[in-house]
Amino acid sequence: MNLLSCEASTDVSALLEAGDALRDAQRRPSASSRAPLTTHRQQVVNAVTRKAVEFAALGGASA
Repeated sequence: MNLLSCEASTDVSALLEAGDALRDAQRRPSASSRAPLTTHRQQVVNAVTRKAVEFAALGGASA
């Protein structure tokens, strides 16, 4: 996680921001605002996961 935070800080920040936005949307009664945020969150999670796997492969660690 430390390597990921240092080497892919933009991706990690995007993940945190997506989580904050989704949390805020869940507090509102309208479910329609959550769908696009859920999709965006999944895209960001996938991107961060790919980076983590890449870093693990470069370092010889298992993901």
